[in-house]
Amino acid sequence: MSFPLGGFIAKGSYREVYAHRDNPEWVVKVQRQPYYVSNSREFIIWNTCFELRPWLVPVIAISCDKQHLIMVRGVSLKELKTTCPTRHQMPACFEDTGTSNWVMIQGKRRFCDYAQEKMMINIFGDDIQVDNRRQHFNDGTKKPKKGVDKRRNKL
Repeated sequence: MSFPLGGFIAKGSYREVYAHRDNPEWVVKVQRQPYYVSNSREFIIWNTCFELRPWLVPVIAISCDKQHLIMVRGVSLKELKTTCPTRHQMPACFEDTGTSNWVMIQGKRRFCDYAQEKMMINIFGDDIQVDNRRQHFNDGTKKPKKGVDKRRNKL
């Protein structure tokens, strides 16, 4: 499947970010192998944590194979030479909150990289730990413990 990639914007630990070829207000995050879960994490957080949405860059869509994530494009706070919110101003569940993970969208500072494992645990609890290759649970099994909602833990 061909995906609408425009010009290269940035490279992170597990993904590359490109302009969306057909919509200048969007970016495409491309997952690099063998790490598959960063795009899934952001998609899950955006679609389940409605109270965090005012702080997050909106997710538009994700490809079926989870390799491509489309998000709203913002301007880097580094580029604007402005500061990110302080720890006491932002939600406590946020991790890796340096200036490089924030953008400005319509005059508001938004968190653009919310795929960290610690953030997933902060939001969904210690019953699930998701590393960069697979889902696993605290007891080392690949099956949820009794009482854990399987749907919530499924990536």
